[in-house]
Amino acid sequence: MQETFQLPEDKWAWLNYQIEVSEDAEHYACKILSAAATAIFLDLKNRAQFRDNLSSEEAMKEYEELVMDLFTAFRKEFGHCDCQSLLGFDPMKYDEYPEDKQEYIAKGDWIKECCVHYIEFIVKALYKNR
Repeated sequence: MQETFQLPEDKWAWLNYQIEVSEDAEHYACKILSAAATAIFLDLKNRAQFRDNLSSEEAMKEYEELVMDLFTAFRKEFGHCDCQSLLGFDPMKYDEYPEDKQEYIAKGDWIKECCVHYIEFIVKALYKNR
């Protein structure tokens, strides 16, 4: 994406954040938060380029503030920002769980029980900040 938007590597290195999670990662942020951070980036990139004439430094400062505010609000609402704590299991370590836990994970009800609420929260927060 950095090449697509012709952004300097050192200032926007966060852009590839969590597109893929290493199997060695002990904890990683909720993918919904990662997607929200990307949405904030795309909005700022659009504003910087077409509307507000923000410099890279101004856009990066605003990005960091918006993402930190979002993560803080999410943590306040749900208690955590990492996937494992939010779900109560690590979906990347499916094979390490006993068969009954694998069945629970495979069934996918946890998505409705957890992730849908996180998505709703993020959508409302992003809309509010527009």
